[in-house]
Amino acid sequence: MGVHSYPLHETPLAILDFETTGLSPRTGARVVEVSVVRIDPGKAPTLVLDTLVDPEGPVSCSRIHGIEDEDVVGAPRFCDIAGDLGRACEGAVVAAYNASFDMQFLVAEQARLPRLRDPVIPPYVCLMFMRPLLGL
Repeated sequence: MGVHSYPLHETPLAILDFETTGLSPRTGARVVEVSVVRIDPGKAPTLVLDTLVDPEGPVSCSRIHGIEDEDVVGAPRFCDIAGDLGRACEGAVVAAYNASFDMQFLVAEQARLPRLRDPVIPPYVCLMFMRPLLGL
């Protein structure tokens, strides 16, 4: 049974947040931090992934997220944590505040993986657009 067939109250969620070196992967910006909180029905939210990522270049955008070049020295590269990220999101709908931003980076980072032929794009929902629906 795929995640698309679950009723909303039974749908596992993987709340994803990327910090990046810039605003668009089209300009060469890379992921510099990834966090995933998993919310499975009937269970408490669980932080399942939270790591800095070596962007293999200058961090940039430090004024936005506070991450500096020296913070990522020795951090894993995206290719090193891609499997962990996949497992963190497996079988869940990914939720992100600005989902189009995060999904663009997910696709771009996956495209750099040597063994992955096609990006794996999980079903996702944009929380930014949910705010008005929830009256927030």
